[in-house]
Amino acid sequence: MLKQAGATTVKPERKDAETTWVRLEPSLSTPLTLTPSAPLSHKLFLVFDNPLSRTLIKRTNFGQFLYPRVQKDCPAPDGYIYQVSHVMETSSPTLSIRRAVRRAEMDEYPLQLDDFNFTDVLYHATRLRADYQEFELQSGVQTALNGISAQPGAFASSPSSPRMHKDWTGNWKVHSNVTISDELLFRTTPDWAAQSDNQDCRWITEAGILLARSGWDDGTPNMCIEPGLERGLLDLLAACGIVKLWAETALQGLAG
Repeated sequence: MLKQAGATTVKPERKDAETTWVRLEPSLSTPLTLTPSAPLSHKLFLVFDNPLSRTLIKRTNFGQFLYPRVQKDCPAPDGYIYQVSHVMETSSPTLSIRRAVRRAEMDEYPLQLDDFNFTDVLYHATRLRADYQEFELQSGVQTALNGISAQPGAFASSPSSPRMHKDWTGNWKVHSNVTISDELLFRTTPDWAAQSDNQDCRWITEAGILLARSGWDDGTPNMCIEPGLERGLLDLLAACGIVKLWAETALQGLAG
């Protein structure tokens, strides 16, 4: 092969510039500063997030955050983002729930346990039976008040570790203390008006007062909480809705 005299071949060296992305938001585990808040004057519609790493890879339609969905003519309330410690199909006997400063961005999934602050928790939910039919909710430091009464605006004075169980009718009941013979805070009943293959339910008091509705929207779970509820009761409703979803998801996994 002939080579031109004096000619040299220089292969240019390419040096890729490294780009460092700096996230300006606080970390997911940042403790939440709790401040007194008046009951909301409008319904609070909470919906689970939909990270692609879950919807495309894991084939589940929701992540680990329950957050307020923007509604027409209603301001988005602050301080109503709920974070779950584990994915719903977890085999862990305990699942924790906290109020978070923000929800995760899509690129932050899959989440690690370090992304959850276990010292800054609303409730620790413990599975008491292998068939996911009974749970105890141990209050954490984020719980607004230790004692909760189901009547809007009223609270019991005694400490409370709510227990929820599924009875023979298929409905869930939530009691104020560690035995199911204590005060009934609220229970679920089918929401026949929703007309969606019986997945929707109403959360009502023993007197029949409607507190919330929970169901599904295009494969994504959601919860709509009635206005005027004290914060402690609202937080407990959100936590119980998450625990109910945990039980349903785990049972689907066992059946599959």
